Parts: sequence; structure tokens; C-alpha cells
Amino acid sequence: GASVCAVPVRACPEGWETIDLSAVEGWTHRGDTALQPARGAGTCGGGGPNQILAFTAPAAGTYRADITESASDTVLFARSHCGFVGADFELACNDDIDGQNMNFLSGLSVDLEAAQTVYFFVDSFRGADPGPYRLTIAQ
Repeated sequence: GASVCAVPVRACPEGWETIDLSAVEGWTHRGDTALQPARGAGTCGGGGPNQILAFTAPAAGTYRADITESASDTVLFARSHCGFVGADFELACNDDIDGQNMNFLSGLSVDLEAAQTVYFFVDSFRGADPGPYRLTIAQ
């Protein structure tokens, strides 16, 4: 069929479970990627079961997302458009906070406008090590 030009939809596709982190006090969530579906990978890794957390900025600024607890080798990536894979829609991707594979926790920063929504994907490095985690957002 013919190609159709349209504005890409930012929200997650129907049926994709998303946690609204903006509504959680303290912007902290304890989750588990085990038994979750795979929804793509980030440019720095992942590809296994992942959990999606939506966050809408209450004010313009830089927001920091950190996985502060996990027994898995985590990957964290942020997308401007939930269902679109690739560098065009990825705002940031991180495999290890320290950059040296020393602690296996992930963290990243994103610059957001007021009322802008970003989608954080919690994944594991090779996609084969899902498990529990704790993610915290701070401005």
C-alpha cells in the first residue's frame, strides 16, 4: 500500500502496561522486569523483558533517573515516543552509572519541558537477566 505521513504518537501502544511514575509520591518505584514482555532495546543494550514507566515533568528542567537497587545488570533508556525504537526517539541510554561495569546499576539525565512526558524503560544488559529493581527520579 501507499505510505501515509502522520505525526508519530508519543503514548505507548494499546496493551502496553505503563506505570505512571508522576503519580507516585517521591517519584520512586519498586518493580520487577521478570515476566514482563520485551519492548525493544536501547542503543546501549537491553532487549529482554522490560518495564515501562511514564513520567511527566511538572516544570521545565533536568531530571535524573537512577536505578538505585538491583541484583541484575541493568540498562535504562528513555524515549520521547514510547512505541518507536531507535536513536531518533531515544533521549538517553545508560548501561552502568560508573561507566566501568563496576556496580551494574544504571542512571541517566534528560532535559524536559513543563508537561513533557518521557518513557523510561528498565531492562537488563543482555536481556537475559531480568529481576527486581528500584527506580528514582529527581529534578
